[in-house]
Amino acid sequence: MRTRRPALLIRKPEQEGDGMLLRERSWCDADVATDSTGTGKNASDGLTGLAIERPFIPDPANERVHAALKSSNEPRANAGRGGGDRTGGDQPLLCKEPDRLADLQRRFGTTPIVLFLLLLLAGNLGCGGDFSLSDNPSLVEPFSQLDLGAEPSGDELAENESFAQAQQLPVSVRVDYTLRGSIDSADDVDVYDAGPVEVGDRILAEVFADDGLQAAIAFFDENGHSLLVNDSRNAYLGRLEPYVDLVARRGSAQAYLVVTSTPGTLSTGDYTLAVRIDPGAEALSPTPQRILLNFDGAEDVGFGGRPDIDIPAFDAAGISPTFAGASADLAEQITALVREDFAGLDVEILSTVEGASADGETSVIHFGTYDAALLGVAESVDEYNGETRQDAIVFTDTFAAFNPLNPSIDEMAQAIANVASHEIGHLLGLVHTSGSEDLMDITASLSQLMLDQSFVVAGLHPTVFLIGAQNSPVYLSDSVGADAAVQKAAARTALMRRAAGLLRRPPGSPDLPRSGLHFGSCGHGPRRPD
Repeated sequence: MRTRRPALLIRKPEQEGDGMLLRERSWCDADVATDSTGTGKNASDGLTGLAIERPFIPDPANERVHAALKSSNEPRANAGRGGGDRTGGDQPLLCKEPDRLADLQRRFGTTPIVLFLLLLLAGNLGCGGDFSLSDNPSLVEPFSQLDLGAEPSGDELAENESFAQAQQLPVSVRVDYTLRGSIDSADDVDVYDAGPVEVGDRILAEVFADDGLQAAIAFFDENGHSLLVNDSRNAYLGRLEPYVDLVARRGSAQAYLVVTSTPGTLSTGDYTLAVRIDPGAEALSPTPQRILLNFDGAEDVGFGGRPDIDIPAFDAAGISPTFAGASADLAEQITALVREDFAGLDVEILSTVEGASADGETSVIHFGTYDAALLGVAESVDEYNGETRQDAIVFTDTFAAFNPLNPSIDEMAQAIANVASHEIGHLLGLVHTSGSEDLMDITASLSQLMLDQSFVVAGLHPTVFLIGAQNSPVYLSDSVGADAAVQKAAARTALMRRAAGLLRRPPGSPDLPRSGLHFGSCGHGPRRPD
C-alpha cells in the first residue's frame, strides 16, 4: 500500500437493486510444509479451535508470501485459511472454471469470446475440457454507472496493513463508495473496516485492477474469520475482476474487506474498490447434505475437466499386503470416523459397506485406485453448499506412502478418514488452512495425518489468502445446519482421540514429510446467489 492514497468518492446508485451474482472460485492448491499451532476461541459461539501463527520453510517462489503471513499483525482472533484438494507440487495448480459469456463480452468484447471457445475446444483451459456454461451470468455489473476514472476528492494517509489498522469506510445504506488503492508488493494487504453487519445485510464489493495487478478480495467477520474469498483465479481469459456479493447469515460487530494480490501471482498495481451495503435481504437457510461413502467402485468418474476414470472396489491390500483381507473392517472404521467428524452437523453419512446407495440429492465420495500426486480430490469448493450432488475421490492405493511408518489398521483408517472428511469439507464450502489439527489443513506430515483431525479454527493457508482464519465449525453450521451442543461434545471427543494417538506415537517416532502428496479440488458450478 502507499503512504498517500486518493480518498473516497461517493455516488448514489442509478437504480435500486443493482447488484452482482457471485460465482465460486476454483483451484487445485499445492501445499507448502509448515508447522506450529496456537489456540483461539470464537467469541460468539464458544467453539474452541486453532488460530495459527507459523514459521515457514523458505521456498524461493513463495518467500514473500510466507514472510507476509509470518509478520502480519493479525486480528483479535488470529489468522489463516485455505481450500482445495490434497495434490502434489510446491506451487498452486489452478483448476479454474470459465466465466460466463455475458461477463466476458461485457469486459473484453466479442473477439476474446471466440478465442475462449477455441481454447475450450482444445482442452487447454483449467483442469481440462469438461466444462459447461450456465444459463445465468456469473456477474451482473453493479457499478457500471460509476465514473471510476474521476479525480479523487482528497488523500487518505492511514496505514491499513492489518485488521487492527483497518481503514474505516463510511458505508451507508444503498450508497456506492469507491476509493483508489495500491498493492505495492506481493505481501501487501489493504484492510478496510466496513462497520457492523446485521443478518440480511447484502455486501457488494468489486475490485477494478489496473494493468499488472491480479487482485484478490476477501470478506471477514469481527474475529478475522473468512466469509468469502474471491480472486483472479476464477476466470480463464485474461483477468476478470474479483468481487463479493454476500448476504450476511449472522451479525458481526465489525466486518472487514481486504484487498491484496492473488497468491502466487507476485503482482502489483493500483486498483479501484467499489463497495455498497444493502440491508433487508433474506439470508438463505442452511442446506442439509447427504453423503455416500462408496467402497464398491464406480465407472466413468470425472469432474472439473479431469478425465473420466474407472475406480475399482476398495481393496485394502492395494495399500499394503499387511491389510489383505481387512477391506471390510477398514471401510467400517473409516465410515465410523467420518461420521464422528460431522457429529452435530446436518450431514447424513451413508456407506456402501452398510448396504447404502446413492439416492436423490447425494454427494458421493469414492474410495479406491491410485494417483501419483493426490491423496484426494473434490469436485469443487462449494460456497455454502449450493450444490448437493457432487463427487470426490480418495485415492486409497496412494496411502502405500505411509507404509514406511508401519501404521496399524487403526492409524490407516484414521488417515483415510481425515482425507475423506477434508474432501467433504470442500464440497460444503471449506478451503485450505495451516494447522495440523484441522481437517482442512494441508501442512501435516504423514505421521500427523494418522492422528485424529477435526473441524476447528485455523489460519488460512497463504496460497488462499495472506491474512485471516477459517472458523470451520461456524461456517459448516451456516452451510448445512448444526446442533451446537453436539458439535462441542464431538470436538472434546476428538481432542481425546488425538491425545491417545499421540501417546501411541511418542516423540522421536519416525515421520515422513508429505512432499508430493496433497489435496485438491477442481471445477466449480455457479453458487446460488444469496
